[in-house]
Formats: sequence, structure tokens, C-alpha cells
Amino acid sequence: MLTKVIVFLFNKGIAYGGTLLLTLYITYIYGVEVLGEFSLAYSALLGIGIITRFGSETYIIKHIPNINIDKKTIYFNKISNNSLYVSLLFISIFIPVIYFSSLPSEYLWLLFCLPFHNLNMLYSSLLKAEKRANKAPYFENGGVSLLSIILLATLFTLDLKSKEYLYIAYFISIIIVSVFMYLGFSRRYRASLFNKFLGGLYLSLFRETKDFLWINFASYCILWLPIFLLSIFSTAYSVGAYTIVTRLAFIFNFILVGMTTILMPYISQYFQEGKMDKLESVSLKLSSILTLLGLVILLAFIFWGEYGLSFFTEQPEELYIPLLIVSAAQLINLTTGSVGVLMSVSNLQHILKKIILLSGFLGIVTSILLIPMYGTIGACFGFGFSLAFKNISAAYYSKKVNKINSSLISYIF
Repeated sequence: MLTKVIVFLFNKGIAYGGTLLLTLYITYIYGVEVLGEFSLAYSALLGIGIITRFGSETYIIKHIPNINIDKKTIYFNKISNNSLYVSLLFISIFIPVIYFSSLPSEYLWLLFCLPFHNLNMLYSSLLKAEKRANKAPYFENGGVSLLSIILLATLFTLDLKSKEYLYIAYFISIIIVSVFMYLGFSRRYRASLFNKFLGGLYLSLFRETKDFLWINFASYCILWLPIFLLSIFSTAYSVGAYTIVTRLAFIFNFILVGMTTILMPYISQYFQEGKMDKLESVSLKLSSILTLLGLVILLAFIFWGEYGLSFFTEQPEELYIPLLIVSAAQLINLTTGSVGVLMSVSNLQHILKKIILLSGFLGIVTSILLIPMYGTIGACFGFGFSLAFKNISAAYYSKKVNKINSSLISYIF
């Protein structure tokens, strides 16, 4: 198990590093304002992606491991086919919106990324479902970011420095990753990804995945909706500043996801077998390790955060407090450990959905109230408040129902 954790964290670290390096590259070459414009378009891509996948990425992780390889291929083809149809529908709607509005024409490139982005995320979920999560980060945003940096550096040496090439490079990179994804799927399952291409919509799948859609979209709103609010009430620089802070603090989340993804099958197994003592032991050990790592990172940000921010902006002192606010919320996220996974395997998705929806709503209200007055700090506080509320509430209900301490924070209740 330790080897799997190390390999996954290494691969996830490369993916996280790729995203952070792309952020650094954009701010160095184009400036924080251009990063803000790109982040706004990228967050829209992620939001539309969640809607068009309709929760199917979570459905894959939960249900596909329990079926044989032939049925798995059929299910994945149906899911990807649904995603492709809805993606094309959204593209057809938004092309005239971008073309006839004041939005930058470069946004069209990210819009065309939508079907490829969705396929990459679905294949990444399939890898996680098959306990091959160590390969998943390369098919997510990290692999695309690394390729984008290489392409942008190449274009820069050719004196092609227009910000439009930023979007073109990302579009080409996501297609390259999609090609590798397609080849991997075809080889492993001895089947074409689209062996029933244009075979029609599978509406029954939408009914099965709708609960996951609500959970995924509410989770998306907690982190990404402040970007849209900042673009309305503040400036592109504030959007870029929020992006820098959240991506730096994302190191907390990358550690959490890395550890819980590897331990998820064991947590599920112990719960199904009724071994609650082992489940409590594993969960508490995980929470203790994550809390210790989180404290180390938080202390590093307290002492050297301003220095790290100086690589991204000429006014690092303006981003220091927002970084600490987000980091404190992420530390609570780490302390709660595997509570989200435990609620999923113990069939508490309906409670988790309500908690995430309420957290998202509170985050939106807080951000709307604070962003007009405090800009980036208000956005970070809104995000931090909703994230902390979600995790503390989940820890409370998990202990109330399962009668075990699944994290250090559950001892409070």
C-alpha cells in the first residue's frame, strides 16, 4: 500500500506542478491580468464540463468496479457518448454567444476543448475505479498543463507572443492527451471508444447520475464561483490573484486526494464487512498524518509565503493574507480526512449532497457580500468559510450515523 501511495503522490505531484508552472509561466510572460482572463474562461470550461458529464465521473468510480470488462466497455461507451452529445449541444449554443458578445474571441478555443476535456476526465475516473489511480493525473489538468508549457515556450522562441497562442496551446495539448487516452482505452478493452458512436442518447443514465451531478456542481461552486463574482464586482487582476492563491494552497488538496484515493477501496471493504474498529483505526491514522502534513505546509506559508508569492506578482504582500485564509480552510479539510469517502460508502450521499449544496449557497452569499468591499480577500474568505462548513458538517453527521471517530475533528462532537 505504501508503494502505491508514494507512486500516486509522485504522479499527482507532477500534475500539480504542471498546473502551478503554467500559472507561473502565464504571470511571468503575460501578467496577472491575463491569468485572470484565462482563469475565468477555464472555470467556465470546468463548470460546463461538470454539467455535460452529468455526474458520470463519480458514477464510474462507484459502480463500474463491480461489473465485468465487457459490460464495463458498454457502460463507458454509453457514458462518453452522452457526454459528447451534450458537449456538442453546449458548443453550438455558446459559439454565437461568444461571437456576438464582448467576450474575447480566444475563448472559442477553450470552448472547443470541452468534448476532449470531458473524455479525459471520464477516462481518469475509469482508471481510479480500476485501482490504477497512479496513472490518472496525466489525463487530468496536470498533463495538459505540462504540454501547454512546452508548446508556449516553443511559440515564444518563434516570437509568437500573442495571448491568443495561450488558448491555442491549451487546445492542442488537450487533444494530444485525448489521443493517448483513446489509445490506452482501445488497447486495454480491445474496443473502440466510439463503437456505438452517434447511437443515441442513453437517458436512463442521466437518471442514475443526477445525484452525483448536484454534488459535483456544488463542490465546483465552492472553489470556482468566486472567480465569476470577482469578474463582476472586481477586476481581472483580482481574478488572477485569487487563482494564484488557490493554486498554491491546492497542495493541501492534492495530498488529501492522493491519500484518500489509495485508501478508498480499503475503507469501503472494512465498512461492508462491518469491521468498524479497523475502519476507525485507518481513518484516524489517515487524519493524523494529513493534519501533521497540513500544519507543516501552513507554517511554511506563514514564514515563507510572501517570498513564494513574489514569483507570481510584484505585490506579494497583497496576496499574503488571502493565502493564509485559504490555507487555514484547507487545513480543516485535511483534518477531516476520509470523511467524504466514508459518507459515500455508507450510503449517506443524500446527506452529503445537502451539506455540499448548503455549503455552496453559504459560500455564494458570503462572497457576494464581501467581494465588492474586499475583492480577493472577500473571495478567499467566502471559499474558506464554505469549505470549512462543509467538512465540519460532514464530520458531525458521519460520527452521528456511523458511531465512530473517523477524523481528529470528530472528537469535538
